[in-house]
Amino acid sequence: MINQLSDTRIHFENKARNVNNLKDNETYISNARARKAKLDKAIQEIRKMFQLTQVACGIEFIAITVSNNDELRSHWFGSNVGEDFYRAYNFLNESIVPFRCFSILKRKEKVEKIRYVEPSNILENTMEKSPSDSGLLNDLNFAKPNSTDARDKVRAILKRKFEIDVQGGIIPYKKWKNQTLYKVIGCPSNVEFKVYASLNSKERLEVLNSLDNIKFEFQ
Repeated sequence: MINQLSDTRIHFENKARNVNNLKDNETYISNARARKAKLDKAIQEIRKMFQLTQVACGIEFIAITVSNNDELRSHWFGSNVGEDFYRAYNFLNESIVPFRCFSILKRKEKVEKIRYVEPSNILENTMEKSPSDSGLLNDLNFAKPNSTDARDKVRAILKRKFEIDVQGGIIPYKKWKNQTLYKVIGCPSNVEFKVYASLNSKERLEVLNSLDNIKFEFQ
């Protein structure tokens, strides 16, 4: 186990040394799909390092990652105990938005060579103005809950709410019952939360009537 931990440490030291010798524009992956694949692979490697260190040193870990490039995507992961702690204590979720705002500002500060920004203005300067969903809601035809137009607008509205409320990307409809990170508020209690297209006519109408009140939260 000690030899394995040592090899892992050397592996990451070499990677850090190589990255440190490169410029930002040489390391940033512009293709979103390739960037996601790189991130997922890196997270798995870090998870492995966490597990080895936890066994060897008796240390628990929690890691929170946010994008500094105006992308609404965040992650949290760690050792088993660290992840259980994150799920149990919601106050950690409150750090995601300010962390993301801070990281975006710092990146812009670096790229644009801004000399100094008042820390107290960080959130004020970087919080995005969320476009209102009222336009889509007003355009919904409640008399036609089965129309393609209604389906597309409901999907767009829920996606936007998910992005704003929990900084999420794609709503995990298929895994919603088993996932433990998010919860939906305001959805009709007698309607299962799933893809709008898979609901029956009565359920779709109930969702339309509740759409303005639906929001997402961390569990």
